[in-house]
Amino acid sequence: SFQDYPTVKCLQHCPTAAMAEILRVHDFSYCQWFMKKAENAVDKPAFIDIDTMVNEHTKTAALKASGGVCAAVDAVLESSNKGRYFSKVCDEDFQIRPSSAFVAVRPPGHHAGAAGDPGAVGLGFCLINNVAVGAAYAMQVHSDKVKKVAVFDFDVHHGNGTEDIFRNLSPRSINTIVRMPFGNASVTQDVYKPWKDDDDSQNALFISVHGHGKVKGDEKNTFYPGGGAETDGCVVNVPMTGGFDTDKWRRAVVEHVLPRLNDFKPDLILLSAGFDAHEGDENNYDMAHLSEEDYAWVTRQVMEIAGGCQAKVVSVLEGGYSVQGKDSSRLVRCARA
Repeated sequence: SFQDYPTVKCLQHCPTAAMAEILRVHDFSYCQWFMKKAENAVDKPAFIDIDTMVNEHTKTAALKASGGVCAAVDAVLESSNKGRYFSKVCDEDFQIRPSSAFVAVRPPGHHAGAAGDPGAVGLGFCLINNVAVGAAYAMQVHSDKVKKVAVFDFDVHHGNGTEDIFRNLSPRSINTIVRMPFGNASVTQDVYKPWKDDDDSQNALFISVHGHGKVKGDEKNTFYPGGGAETDGCVVNVPMTGGFDTDKWRRAVVEHVLPRLNDFKPDLILLSAGFDAHEGDENNYDMAHLSEEDYAWVTRQVMEIAGGCQAKVVSVLEGGYSVQGKDSSRLVRCARA
């Protein structure tokens, strides 16, 4: 797929992320829970909630997905091959360091909150929040280059897990569901999980543009995962109620996303690049009607913002389920664009 792009360097392997990177954003009890479930699913895959399955290879895949994002962060930020993760997968010296990277990994991550499923609506195939791991890694390990980091999520589904993790950058009280032998109990818990300093919430920004409201033709069900309507603190939500086409979506990006990114002036922008808003992706239930050109357009807009503030850009694959046709599938065409 990349033979027509001679300036693109393609790395085939991802390093395994250390648990230290994961635990900056996730609770140990959650990680231990899903990893043990996965290790025990030897004979056949096991459901860990209503829509997410694991097997004996899940732990490795999840840690490598996050490791791939950390390696991409190293690649765009380091002036030499000294990156903790990038040096593990690339031993050649680049004459010119890349200003951007695309990380094609699965499982996705933006529905995974600090303690797993933040809304008790299913993890949506996510286990570790890869973009959040990458953002926290950049702030901590590359603190000399990254003072401010932004995540822009354009998956058709709200990045509820990423929002949960970003909200934990400030002290807050939340109601959590505790699984009990004879049912579930709601418990109020104080949470605070900064990545580096006490002012992390002022130096991090999360923006999500997503489908919102009722599923078309089904007034009983809310478009997954629900929520994603409130904007405050370091979280900017742009809910697209009733669905959207190219014009409505681009207008939302121009009016609500690009000005916030430009004003924030991040040193690193991570894109939660979900391609399930494509008009041919059945998983959006007719909520969205975008094309490959829309994804190419939004990437150009973000790169222009990044150029203005000397920021680097790392795109991370989230949703996108139209894979029929392999190299000619809608998912591959969107990523290529």
